[in-house]
Amino acid sequence: MNSHSRKGVAQVSVSDALQLMLMFGTFIVTLLALVVELIKNQQKNNRLSSAKLAVI
Repeated sequence: MNSHSRKGVAQVSVSDALQLMLMFGTFIVTLLALVVELIKNQQKNNRLSSAKLAVI
């Protein structure tokens, strides 16, 4: 059976596949950057809370 004659198989061009991979990679990098910023912000807030307790 030829792969071109099969029904129900989605065929994607190489350029579309590469574009999708690039977009997904960019999404993952952006998501990781967000997580890192949230962790850094949380740690900064915890240090400020500790400093306030030390003053009291």
